[in-house]
Amino acid sequence: MAALPEEHTLTLFEIIESRLKTTSTIFCSQTAPEGWYEKLGEALVADAILDRIARYFFHRYLPEDVRLEIVGKLLPFYLIDDDEPSADEMVKLAIDIIDSQLEK
Repeated sequence: MAALPEEHTLTLFEIIESRLKTTSTIFCSQTAPEGWYEKLGEALVADAILDRIARYFFHRYLPEDVRLEIVGKLLPFYLIDDDEPSADEMVKLAIDIIDSQLEK
């Protein structure tokens, strides 16, 4: 994956800055946190973003079987045009799957 374009990095910084210490933010990434710096591109902004995230974040890696279960349940919604659930409904479904796995 290539680095984010500079305008996207700046937008991400603005979002993080506006939400810092006021509300929760969930990041979903296919890149481990250790690789975020190089993906953020602009060094100064990357430092600022990671500084703000690193103070307050924790991460969880989904086991492969849980990730596949989520993909298996959500993928049909992308393949069907009628009665497509909202993004909120899909996020709730994914969270329900993760919660059920955490209870095991």
